[in-house]
Amino acid sequence: MQRVIIFLESSPSGTDSLVGKSLPTTHTWLIDSGASHHMTGNLNFFSSIWDIPPSPVGLPDGLQTNAIKAGSVFLANVITFHHVLYVPNLAVNLISVLCLATDANCFVAFSHDICVLQDRTSKSPIGQGKMHRGVFVFQPLSTVTVAAVSESESYELWHRRMGHPSSQPLIHLHTVSVVSPSLKTIFDVCCHAKHS
Repeated sequence: MQRVIIFLESSPSGTDSLVGKSLPTTHTWLIDSGASHHMTGNLNFFSSIWDIPPSPVGLPDGLQTNAIKAGSVFLANVITFHHVLYVPNLAVNLISVLCLATDANCFVAFSHDICVLQDRTSKSPIGQGKMHRGVFVFQPLSTVTVAAVSESESYELWHRRMGHPSSQPLIHLHTVSVVSPSLKTIFDVCCHAKHS
């Protein structure tokens, strides 16, 4: 929480940020290992929302307020957060590491200046947090579309690319549709060279 206070106080308008009067950007989400829930003070993020009984929430400045709504947020076109709390006048948007790990089926890895969010099932990266003024600021990963030149490459070409391995690694390439299904036998020269 102390780092969130430092982040807010170092913004141009200082403590005005704490009550939502001025923000570096209202679309910034901070990855917070201390937050019990995802939270925002911006109703525009919600794709669905419902009323909840007032639920106490501690603010970075030590004061308490109440979450009065909850809902789903589709963040950066990559991930949906469910049960995000709406906390009026909350000046920052918080991504809870606990909720990422439990509800969103994500793996979160931290280093000194970056954290990476990865889907546990597909193992694909979802986003990252870059250290900025003592907090990790969420950034979605841009997706890259790759166009295949041909439907699949030949066994012989991949055999050479991979340093002339046995057939097992190449059989695996077939299962992920990189090598064509007609697997040829390893060249005699490779077999003789490996046995000498």
